[in-house]
Amino acid sequence: MSLQEEEYIDYLKEKGILPRLLEILKQLVNIDPPPADPLMYIMHVLGCPLIPQAQLKALERKVSRAHDELRYLRRLVIDLNGDDLLYDSESDLEEYVGDVLDTSGSQSELSVGE
Repeated sequence: MSLQEEEYIDYLKEKGILPRLLEILKQLVNIDPPPADPLMYIMHVLGCPLIPQAQLKALERKVSRAHDELRYLRRLVIDLNGDDLLYDSESDLEEYVGDVLDTSGSQSELSVGE
């Protein structure tokens, strides 16, 4: 084993990763029947499950429907002559919710280390 590999193993032992991983692998071996996807099992035990593909597709459909609804509502507002109520990225920058005010002037007034 190279010096670098030994350093990696020592680091993993020191941080408690290697013992925890070995414990999970022992549990995995004792499961009958074994899980179809061992990696998903390990991720689940660690508390970080991946989003299943079907659930991800469902979320994408919900977002797509929400965008369609927003487009419909925008057309409806325009049809009702409410164009002036809609956000216009060219002229209404100060009304944009995501706009961050310039605070550079107030930053210079703050004194550090008081």
